[in-house]
Amino acid sequence: MAAITFDTLKYANKLKAAGAEPKLAEVEAEAIAEAFAEQQLQIEKHWLEKQTATKSDISEIRLEIERLRFETQKSIAETQKTVVEAKNDMLKWCAGMLLAQTGLIVALLKILHIN
Repeated sequence: MAAITFDTLKYANKLKAAGAEPKLAEVEAEAIAEAFAEQQLQIEKHWLEKQTATKSDISEIRLEIERLRFETQKSIAETQKTVVEAKNDMLKWCAGMLLAQTGLIVALLKILHIN
């Protein structure tokens, strides 16, 4: 992060040139430099807090992604199980219908006396 620079000597000299007492100009320049330094520290502290929150947010998002990945895999497994069960049911119904149809044809052939 870039630091704010403040030339206290230059500022004090400008105040002196404008008619301010030398001691007052130097004290005012130092006070402004201290205020800038304090403001810079506050800005850096705030920025670091935001960075920490961002890292925390990233960790939470990663956990959420892993949870969603697990739930998705679980859902896919359940869907695959349901598809296999439906396939087995269809095969049972088809085999049953095939047997029933064969029985019906045999019965009709016997009733009609067709060899």
